[in-house]
Parts: sequence; C-alpha cells; structure tokens
Amino acid sequence: MIIKINDSVFTEIIENNFLLTWQRFISTIIRTAEQGHHLFIINPEMLHYIIESDKISDYSKYILKEITRRSFYTFEELDGRQTFSFTVNKSETEFEIDILTTQAFEIDKLLQPSEIILEDIEDNVIYNQILISYIKHQGITAHFYYRPLNGGGDGSSRLVATHYRYNKNIHAIFDTDKKHPNDNIGKTARKIIEEFSKIGLNNNYHILDCHEVENLHPIQSFKEKADQHQSKTVLFIEHAISINESTYKFFDFKQSHKFCDIFNNESDFAKFWRDIYNTCNIEGVDINSFKSDPQKHKHTITPKLSTVVGLLKDDMAKGVCKHTKIEEIFPKQLQETWKEIGKKMLAWTFAAPQINL
Repeated sequence: MIIKINDSVFTEIIENNFLLTWQRFISTIIRTAEQGHHLFIINPEMLHYIIESDKISDYSKYILKEITRRSFYTFEELDGRQTFSFTVNKSETEFEIDILTTQAFEIDKLLQPSEIILEDIEDNVIYNQILISYIKHQGITAHFYYRPLNGGGDGSSRLVATHYRYNKNIHAIFDTDKKHPNDNIGKTARKIIEEFSKIGLNNNYHILDCHEVENLHPIQSFKEKADQHQSKTVLFIEHAISINESTYKFFDFKQSHKFCDIFNNESDFAKFWRDIYNTCNIEGVDINSFKSDPQKHKHTITPKLSTVVGLLKDDMAKGVCKHTKIEEIFPKQLQETWKEIGKKMLAWTFAAPQINL
C-alpha cells in the first residue's frame, strides 16, 4: 500500500524530544520499509530534522533516507494517492490514523504485509501476471508485494476472520461461479462479501464477474494450445462471442456443457446457452445428432478444455505465456476485466523495493 506519514507526526516527534512511544513508531516504520512491504510517502523537508537528531541510530537514519530516495515518484506525485495517512490530531477523514490515539498493536496490524486470499493458490500465476501486465499497460514503474493465501473454497471466509485478528491488510479475489450473465453469484463469493462486510473492509475484496479464473485467459491462448479435437470448442466460443461478447466470461472451459443440461432442461442457464447452440453452424458440432441419439445426451456438446487450462497455467508459471499485453487480448471485454483487477491489486500491494545495506 501507499502510506503517507503526515508532517504533523514529525513535528510531534521533534517537539516531544523523541519519547519512547515515538521511537517505537519510527522503529516499526523502519522494519516495514526494510522488508519492502509497503511504500511510504515522507516529505523530504521534514525528514531533514529527524536525521539531524541524536535520538535515533545511524542505521535508522540510513533507512529513512532510503525510504525517500528509493521512491520512484516525487512526493507531489504520490501525495493524495495513499491508502491512509499516519497523522496527529486527525481531521474527519476516515483515511487518517492518529498516532496519539491509536494503540501500538493496531499500528502493527496496519503495517502487516498485504495478503490476498485466493480460492486456489495455484490461481496466483494468472493474478500475478495480470498485475504485471497492468503496470506495463499503465506505463509506470512500480514495485509490489503480497502473500497469496490458499482459501480452499468454503474455508476462505474463515480465513478472512482469522487473519484479520493480526493483519488489516487482508484481501481476497474470487470468481462468482456464475454460469450465465444473469446468474446469481455462488455461495463462496457470498460468504466472502459477508465476512468483509462484518469487519468493515468493503474495499478489500474483488469478486470477478465470471464463472471461473480460467475465463480470464484470452481466447488467443486457447486457440494456440487446443488440439484439433478441442479446436471445435474454441470455434464454438468464438461463435458465442460474436452473438454476445459477455458469454466468454461464463463458459465452462474445464467441463464444457452436456447436451442434457442444455437441451433437456428449462433453467435460465439452459435457455441462455441453448439459444447460442441452436445458431451454431460449426463442422463437427451437430446438435441434431445429439437429439436423435439418447445415448449421447450425457455427453458434452463440445470437448472439454481442462487439459488446455492446465497448459496455460504452466506457461504463466514459467513466464512464457505469449498473450499478456492488455491492449492485445481478446475478447475486448476481457481487457477491461484485466485492468479492473490490476488497478485494485496494485492499490492493495504497492510497495518499495526491499532495503538492504
């Protein structure tokens, strides 16, 4: 996160002749900066007075200088973009943390490294790539730091409560499990929303408006990795996009669709996808052959892409995925999804590089 240390804090430190309380605060900031967990904004003019003092060690002075020097931005560029400010005699803004009235353990909780709960920790490879792609797309130089945590489905909401006891920088990204655009969000996502609402951190989670995390991979990647048999599914998805671009985010890439679930069913999910399948004219995808053969009713209409999903994850983990430029991925609606995720993740995880002697 971007954390501003207001001038009033340094003024108070100087006027109170560096009492132990203030020395502890400085030590906490220094420890956090050393580890590269956050980015601090310090007015260089105020820093000058602190460094002249004989109340803090030479090493602490070195770290304070590095906090300012290693920022890739000027004080003016970052001022106003912080997540919150440490201050004295706070105003009415909820983004200010008053050092005089906030207990030490609460300050420690605020300075813990950012943690992001994911439904499956293996999904981190795509979220990490989206964040890197977003930074490049914005044309900025930025460093980030976060710890991905494995939520494990239903246990994810409990993890929020457990980690919040010692860390206020707890976040989460989850898909909705929606099977079509007008579907309700799934049970796990609802529990995540409820848990963050209980602790008053409604900006600390992001619920993806898509079926699963694999719906974040661009269509180019699926086309590149699908074999001849699986290419029928890719062609169908391209057909679906031509009718309604949002269908891409709700197709089940791993399981595809069984004929009986779409054509022997009157649910909203079935009706939505049936309309698209009925207009499909792809070689090798013959809906009539399914209708006339009851033995096929439990078969998928097009091949599953679960193996392709695995290959795409492997490529991202190895850093060899070709389609990572936001402005080039397709469908275009996915570009906005990547930017939305990247913007939120950067706000949560913005940091300065680790400081070493």
